Amino acid sequence: MKIYHKNSFLTLVFCICNVFALMAQYSGGQGRGDVRKMNYATPSGANILTLDSINEPICAGTVFNVIFYNVGLYDFNNEYTLELSDENGQFINPTVVGTYLGNENNDTIIASLPSNLVSGSNYLLRLNSSSPLAIGLNSNPIVINELLTPQISVTTNQTSSCQGTSLFFSSTVLNEGSSPSYQWMVNGNAAGVNNPDFSSFNLNDGDYISCQLTSSEACVTQASVTSDSIAVTILPLITSSVSISASQTTFYAGSNISFNANATNGGLNPVFQWYVNNTPTLIGSNFVTNSLNDLDTIHCVMISSLSCVTPALSNQIIVSVTPNNFGTTFAPSTTLLDTFPYELTFINVAPQGTPYILEWAFGDGSTEVATSPSHTYISNGFYSVSLIATDTITGCAQTYTHPTQIQVTGSPVDCNFNINLNQSGNISACIGGHVALSANTNAVNPSFQWTINGVNIGGATQSSYNAIASGNYALIVYENGSCPKVSNVIEITFTNPTPTIPVITATGSLQSCGQGSVTLETNVPGATNYLWNTGETNNQITTGQSGNYFVTAFYSVGCQATSLPYNISATGAINPGICMVSVDSATNKNLIIWEVPVVNNIDSFYVYRETDQVNIYEKIGAVDYLDLSEFIDTGSYPEIKSYRYKIAVLDTCGGITTLSDFHKTIHLQIFPGAGNSRQLSWNNYEGINVPTYEIYRKFPLQNYQLLTTIAGNLNTYTDINPAQPNADYRVEIVLPQNCNSSDRATYGKSKSNVGSNQGLLPDQILVNINSPRSIGSLEVYPNPSNGNITIEFEGNKSEALSVKLINMLGEEVFIKIFHTGIGKNKFNIETNVVPGIYMLMVSNNYDVNKQIKFFVK
Repeated sequence: MKIYHKNSFLTLVFCICNVFALMAQYSGGQGRGDVRKMNYATPSGANILTLDSINEPICAGTVFNVIFYNVGLYDFNNEYTLELSDENGQFINPTVVGTYLGNENNDTIIASLPSNLVSGSNYLLRLNSSSPLAIGLNSNPIVINELLTPQISVTTNQTSSCQGTSLFFSSTVLNEGSSPSYQWMVNGNAAGVNNPDFSSFNLNDGDYISCQLTSSEACVTQASVTSDSIAVTILPLITSSVSISASQTTFYAGSNISFNANATNGGLNPVFQWYVNNTPTLIGSNFVTNSLNDLDTIHCVMISSLSCVTPALSNQIIVSVTPNNFGTTFAPSTTLLDTFPYELTFINVAPQGTPYILEWAFGDGSTEVATSPSHTYISNGFYSVSLIATDTITGCAQTYTHPTQIQVTGSPVDCNFNINLNQSGNISACIGGHVALSANTNAVNPSFQWTINGVNIGGATQSSYNAIASGNYALIVYENGSCPKVSNVIEITFTNPTPTIPVITATGSLQSCGQGSVTLETNVPGATNYLWNTGETNNQITTGQSGNYFVTAFYSVGCQATSLPYNISATGAINPGICMVSVDSATNKNLIIWEVPVVNNIDSFYVYRETDQVNIYEKIGAVDYLDLSEFIDTGSYPEIKSYRYKIAVLDTCGGITTLSDFHKTIHLQIFPGAGNSRQLSWNNYEGINVPTYEIYRKFPLQNYQLLTTIAGNLNTYTDINPAQPNADYRVEIVLPQNCNSSDRATYGKSKSNVGSNQGLLPDQILVNINSPRSIGSLEVYPNPSNGNITIEFEGNKSEALSVKLINMLGEEVFIKIFHTGIGKNKFNIETNVVPGIYMLMVSNNYDVNKQIKFFVK
């Protein structure tokens, strides 16, 4: 009931008394109900408005009751207004959060806070009246927390996967609080545990995954929110298979046996891991070895490059190996040659005649098929002689190396250079491993030929070699194509057990378009160091690129084990692989060709070349998707060595595919044989099965002619007494099917470098019988050079002299005419030719000419 009080002096006195009484009541700590003590300063005037204390934090948007008290007389039509300060306690622009019409001395007013308040601890409330007009006392500071809206989104490392493969989902949250809870759902049904991440390997095609977040924040617009869903595509597993075959399963010990793998659903670039007696050996589509024992078991595991294909285990092949016991031996007529003509006769003791082919290796790089041959040595040195007897019926072979080296001394041809193997002594290596052999020499323009048990190793024509079979190894070095010199001998045996195979574990994930990273790690007991195919040498690496990754653990010399490839893929682009590699006839550089798939998600192709470390590749160039799918490696020197190449695909959003399988070029070398014969040696083309090699020969001023064809498992050939002393050679293979580079060029053959035997002949002065000789003591240096050379000679008349450079294709690329005089002549020449091997020809107008093999670096 509202009572109207008439203002009078007595009434005023009464009100003042009430004020003092009320103040005394509060100072004594009394009050009704749960009202707590309120401290305030006494305002001026008779009307005083106070609020009950508010001590708990309040959320923005909250509606709550505020108890107020007044002192003084208020009109019945008075309106109370509850105001809220800003977060700093200022009432410059207060917010009205409640109103109440009345004049009671104490009551409750409903406060309704705005929902958009920011968090603060210095908010204040005050109660004002309208009749009479009065501003109340400020409340105690109030903590108000802003309203938060929880948010959650989910991502995955891939939305498409194979059946049985774990998919990883992660959440990104906002306003989750210090102890949120998560509920993952598959098709709306609860799955997983209370964790911000979720993984599953038993999802089905079309499943959709979401996550519900319940925030632990006190002030939220809603406690729980649910993310958008991610739909997944689960592809069915495809069954693959692999079968292996052997060139023969019954053979004599030491025979070269080739195993080939044929896969179903292997894709363009399957990985084949070969095992001997369940011990991993080599990786590749074929496996060639000469170190099998009786009852050895060979099988292969194939890992497809297609998606969702299970690894396949091949059939097993058990070999039957018969020890060689031909009784092969021979006796040299002497072991010391110290008088001209340094000719030695070898007497074959056993076996004799058919059914054996007897091939002799004389230790200076020369070979001959004969029963009891004779051989003439040119230069001083020590030479190991071997006889290889091959059974013409079984194809089995036995090698006998004479225990005493042949010593040649007193020859005017003395190879005045040094050759030192970087290894020494006897090396015991692990089964399935390899021993890296290398050498240093100061020979001028050296060429190399490695031997095992005195027999040339086909294709082993570089200064280093990886030995994989037991035997005695040595290196023959030729200076300027002649003057062979043999290194010390290293005995290697592969008898130690194969060490533990590294196992790669991974953490992290790659997402499409190159996002994320993966850490790969391995730990192998007893390993001394590691080498990843990325070149890194720690036990773990972190990568953000797709690829097949593997690591080799090293234990001791020749003892290492390589893991199976670990595939990381974050792109949907397809790597077509290399179709072929060859030597480009126009540039004398290596040519890499691939066929382009018709898709819309490829940006370009990356070309990789193997470094000086095995299986370590570096990027050397890129080709746009719309360009001709060919790449010429201008940094290659095919006349010096062979090269391995791989390619990868860059997709349109930056992801890179796994590297393809490698293809390896053919490198051809020419060595002197018996008499005028020439020994050709090359490494096998790798990347496709080669059924046949074609050997071409070219005499000066003629075109290349097919000389012969030989089986694809051979890599040496002897051209016996060619019709002319100077000839160029080239080895080719016919591709199983043509390679089309973007439908603009077609290739049906892969070619080796051009090998020339002109440099094998001694520097010659070819003089017309009726011509006075006018060039003497000709010197050309430096050789090799950067293209700038100096020529010096003694002349006995004034004349014109021509200097020419002829490339390996027989093309004249440089010519210059000089006028000479009597006495010493010296000319400095700048040729400006590209790096390569050339024939340098110096001639005068009397038909006197000199030919020199000339190298430009």
